[in-house]
Amino acid sequence: MSSGVLTPVQRYVIGGSPAVSKVTDRKIYLSMPFKAHLLACVSRGGSPSAVFRAAGLDPKVIGYKRIERATAHVRGSLPVRDWLERNGDVWDETPRPRFDGIVTDDVTARDGGDSGVDEVYRILMAVSNRCNELQRRVEMLSARLEAVERGSGDVS
Repeated sequence: MSSGVLTPVQRYVIGGSPAVSKVTDRKIYLSMPFKAHLLACVSRGGSPSAVFRAAGLDPKVIGYKRIERATAHVRGSLPVRDWLERNGDVWDETPRPRFDGIVTDDVTARDGGDSGVDEVYRILMAVSNRCNELQRRVEMLSARLEAVERGSGDVS
């Protein structure tokens, strides 16, 4: 994900978190209650990555840089501060990511092991990587076919 573009599988997984109101190929829009919760936690000295992880957003999937930027934005956002002052930290500490019928209560394993959501991430990322590999092969074969059809004979 070095280009900053989220794959369809990543968008699906990220969009499954109740912390996310919208996700595009380049941007993740966080819900206001989650932004306020993030601000409250980091103001108390909490780890931003831990807050995202608890919300079902694995930092390895969304990227640590996005977490840093979101945290900096939230810290400097007057609307988020105002919302937090008016409403308090109303974020539910046990969010349940939505995966079209798959609901996992064990977002962070209590014994330090892997959670069900982590396994879903691993599977979806493996599928995404395989799809990307197949797409590259299709593009290469299409280019070779075009070369043959043009009669250039260069099919290497």
